[in-house]
Amino acid sequence: MSNGLGLTYGANSDNDGNDYSYGVSYTVDGMALAYSSDEAEKWTASLTYDLGAGASAVAQQNYTGDMQIGVSMSF
Repeated sequence: MSNGLGLTYGANSDNDGNDYSYGVSYTVDGMALAYSSDEAEKWTASLTYDLGAGASAVAQQNYTGDMQIGVSMSF
């Protein structure tokens, strides 16, 4: 995980109600903050912390009020 700021934007010409999306992320010293949304204001905010050895602590909330906290493992 490297330090930095990230911006994303996506758009399509389909008339399916998913016309655009955007996101912002900031990473520093093993911690990442991220926010993403779309035209329907379906947003998600997350915080990730690198625990080392392929493990990360993750906390997330979305537009419906659902909250998740857990550990993510990658091998």
